[in-house]
Amino acid sequence: MTTWTSGEAPGPGYWERRDSRFPVPMSRHLSELFLPAIDQGTRRGFARYGSALEYSDFAVVRGRQYVRAHSSGTAEELVERVKLADQVFANKLWRRDCAAWPSIRDTFRRRLIEFARRDPRTMDSAELRHTISALQKIFTEGVTQHFVQQPASMVPVGDWVRHTCEWTGASVAEVISVLHCCRTHSGGSLPVIDVLADSIRSSPAARDILCDQVQTPAVRLARLRQISPEISRRLDAYIDEYADRIITGFDITDATLRELPAFTISIISWRIDSLPGRGVNPNRVKKLRARVPMDKLDQFDEGLNEARAAYGLHDEDVRITYLWPLGLLRRAVLAGADRLAARGLLRMPEDVFQTTPGELDDLMTGTSSVCAAEISRRVEEWRSWASDDPPAAFGERTPSPDDGLLGTACARVTSAIIFYLAEMEGCPGNAIEPASPILRGSAASEGCYQGRARIVRDPADFANVSRGDVLVARTTSPAYNVILPTVGAIVTDRGGTLCHAAILAREFKIPAVVGAKQATLRIPDGADVLVDGSHGFVAVQEP
Repeated sequence: MTTWTSGEAPGPGYWERRDSRFPVPMSRHLSELFLPAIDQGTRRGFARYGSALEYSDFAVVRGRQYVRAHSSGTAEELVERVKLADQVFANKLWRRDCAAWPSIRDTFRRRLIEFARRDPRTMDSAELRHTISALQKIFTEGVTQHFVQQPASMVPVGDWVRHTCEWTGASVAEVISVLHCCRTHSGGSLPVIDVLADSIRSSPAARDILCDQVQTPAVRLARLRQISPEISRRLDAYIDEYADRIITGFDITDATLRELPAFTISIISWRIDSLPGRGVNPNRVKKLRARVPMDKLDQFDEGLNEARAAYGLHDEDVRITYLWPLGLLRRAVLAGADRLAARGLLRMPEDVFQTTPGELDDLMTGTSSVCAAEISRRVEEWRSWASDDPPAAFGERTPSPDDGLLGTACARVTSAIIFYLAEMEGCPGNAIEPASPILRGSAASEGCYQGRARIVRDPADFANVSRGDVLVARTTSPAYNVILPTVGAIVTDRGGTLCHAAILAREFKIPAVVGAKQATLRIPDGADVLVDGSHGFVAVQEP
C-alpha cells in the first residue's frame, strides 16, 4: 500500500480510480488514517465471506484514490476461500452480521457521544492532544469495522439483484426499487427530530422563529432554546447526536452540521410539515415476480428476503463508524489549528488538513520540523489537483478467476461483490460530452421534479441550498440524510444505482439521477431543471 503524488501509475498491474467517495482530491491527513484502515478492513471482510478477490493495494495519485484488485494468492488460499463461501451461504453469514450490528453501533455511540458533549476549544493542550489521538483511534477502528462488514450488504443484495436482472430482463434500477424502506434506521436522525418537532408544533412563538427570514440561522436556533426548557433540551439532544457528523462529503476537509445551522432549521421545518411516508407498493413486487421463470421463483423469493434483511447496512453503518468520528476529529483538530495559527506555525487554520497526524502532534508539542511555508505549499498543490482529471485506470485489466475453479458458492460471492461495487461506482471518467440541454445518468430514484438547481462543489456552496432546490453535487455521503428531505431532487456526477445518494433518495422518495458525469460543470447554478429519476435524465429548461 503506497501513497503517491505524481501523475504516474502507482505500480505494475491494473489500478482503477475510485470516485464514489472522493471525487475531489483527498487530504493528506485523511489519507494517512484512512488507507491503512480500509486495507485491513477489506482484506478481513472479503476473506470472511470467501471471496476470490481481495482489495489489497491502495494508492493516491494527485489526491485521487486508486485500487488494485487481485485474486487470492496461493492455491491453498483459494481452496480455503471456496470452503468459506460454502459456509457463508449455508449459514447466511450476513444475517449474523446484521444482528451483531446494533450492539456494535451502540458501543461506538457511547464512546462518541462523550466527545460530542465536550467543546475542544475549552481543553488545555494536553487534553486536546489526548482527545485528537483518541478520536483518530476510534475513526480507524470504525473504518476497519465498516469494510469488514461491507460484504454483509454486498453479497445478498448483489447476488439477488444480479440474478433477478438476468431472469427478468429488468433494469438494475427497477429491481432495486423494491428494496427501499427495508432498513428502519435509513432516516437516522428522524426519531430525534420528530421529538423536537412535536414540541415546536404546539408553540406559535417557536414556529414564528422557524419562519423568520431576517435573522441568521444561528441566532434563530439560539432563540428557539429560549422558548422553553423542553425545546432547549430536545434541541441540545439533536445537536449532541448529529451536529458533528461530516455531511458534505467523506473528507476531514468537509463540513459538519454544526457548521451549517441553516440545514438544522430546514430539517426541523420539513419534519413539522411532512406527512408519513409510504412503503413499497406490493404490486411492484408482484409485477417483477411475474417476470421470473417458474423454476427460479423459489430462488427469487428467498433472495428477496435476504436482500431486504441486508439492504442498506453499509450505508447505515458508515454514519456511525466513519462520518461521526471524522466530524468530531475535524472539530478537535481545528481547535488545535487555531492555536497553531496564533503561534505562527500555520498560515491558516485549515492548512492543518495537509499535515499528517504525526506532524500535527509534533506541531502541538513544539517539536515539529515541518514549517508553515511547507504546509502552505502542500495546500496550494492540493488545490491545484482539483482541476486535474487523472486517468480512470492505469495498466491492463487482468481476467477474473475462472468460475470453474471457484465452485458455485465462491463464484456467487465474488460475482455479487464485483456487481455491487460496479453499481456503487457507476461509469468512471469525466469524458467530455456533446453540448446539450439534456444530461443522462442512471435512474436512481423514480419520479419527476422541476426546480432551481444549486451547484455544490465544496462545503461553502451548501449555504446557497434552500428548501425545494435541486441539489447538484459531485457525490453524496450517507450523512446527507439530514439534508435530502429538504431538497426536491438530487443529481450527482458520480455513482451508480447502489451508491449512497441513490439509496437515500429512494428512502426519502426524492427523484434522483446519479452518474451524470459533468452535471456540476454543465448545469448553471440557479438554472431551472427537470429531473426525471425514472428514466435517468436531467433537462436544463429554457429561461
